Amino acid sequence: MKIKTFTTTVLLFAFYLYASGQGTWIQRANFGGAPRLGAIAFSIDTLGYMGTGYTGYYNDFWQYSPATNTWTQMANLPASGRFGAVGFNIGNKGYISTGSQGVGPLLNDLWEYDVTLNTWAQKSSIPVGRYDAGVFVIGLKAYVFCGLNSTGHLKDVWEWNQTTDTWTAKNDFGGGYRFEPTGLTIGNYGYGGLGEDGSSAGYTNDFWQYDPSVDTWTQKQNFGGLPRTEATGFSINSLGYIGTGSNGPTYYQDFWEYNPTLNNWTPIANFGGSARAEARGFSIGNKGYVGTGFFPYQNDFWEYTPQSQNENINELQTKNNIDIFPNPFTSQTTTTFSEQQINTIIKITNVLGEEIKTINFTGRQLTIDRSEMKAGIYFIQTTDEKKNVTNNKIIIQ
Repeated sequence: MKIKTFTTTVLLFAFYLYASGQGTWIQRANFGGAPRLGAIAFSIDTLGYMGTGYTGYYNDFWQYSPATNTWTQMANLPASGRFGAVGFNIGNKGYISTGSQGVGPLLNDLWEYDVTLNTWAQKSSIPVGRYDAGVFVIGLKAYVFCGLNSTGHLKDVWEWNQTTDTWTAKNDFGGGYRFEPTGLTIGNYGYGGLGEDGSSAGYTNDFWQYDPSVDTWTQKQNFGGLPRTEATGFSINSLGYIGTGSNGPTYYQDFWEYNPTLNNWTPIANFGGSARAEARGFSIGNKGYVGTGFFPYQNDFWEYTPQSQNENINELQTKNNIDIFPNPFTSQTTTTFSEQQINTIIKITNVLGEEIKTINFTGRQLTIDRSEMKAGIYFIQTTDEKKNVTNNKIIIQ
């Protein structure tokens, strides 16, 4: 009886993940600058911005318009080229701070970008220089946390007040020392976690909520994927999204959705590009955007559309022009395309982003055998000749 109850619970939970996760990645115009890692990215109103980073030490700055799917180069940052800086926006102003210029001291300068004038103005410097810190914004204040400097891993948190242009030390990050963490904002709270802590264990997947009203950190459910550093994240409405990254030799492609109300993580469609670290992301309206990163250096750029919580499986399959039946299945399932496919690449990965098999397919109907795949949830990513990417989930019982 206990075994039957456990099996049913697992299958129902798996079905819930299948029905509510998903989402779709679509490739957009490549980032306007050279391929790079460790750039900055943020959005202001209906436009995205990305710049700086490393294959050299860049100070270029670019604007992305989703409406026209185009990149336009804007005024360069009038300061040292750098990578591992933090970028954020408060209202209609954008900001770049900290980073490494390769030689000399780590940077602590702060620059404000005026969208209307396409100009930069220097603001007060953060008291302690660093690179690869985390950042999030709450109201008219930005919070820069952790990172690395000449003393090693940092755990401090600094609040910048846009109104007064002043920095104030806040309580240390709840997870302690951290290099290359990921930060994002959901509602009136900041969130930070993952990264490398400098210990023998190294890579982490803990996740913390910051409440500015009482200056406290509260630990939340660990990130759903494997421990890692150099991940990227963004938020859409009341949900957070984190994915990609590395743990040294392994690069990740998986992406996860965080629901702060339920305090849980749900796997969504794997990132549309290759596995990578030090990519950068932002959101505009109801869509997320991720691009650049490493390994090797990349300048591709992808748009993520979340799966509506109210759409059911049939609606999802119709929208993606793919029918998968039966699903869930035990031994095999059939994937039927609405149109003839020619040299379409079909990649199957598990929830950890590990590739299970890749198929080069021509036709309209493909039978997928279970083979050596264990019971669980898997992602199917199809890339057609025109580089259109579609993502679906399958469940093996």
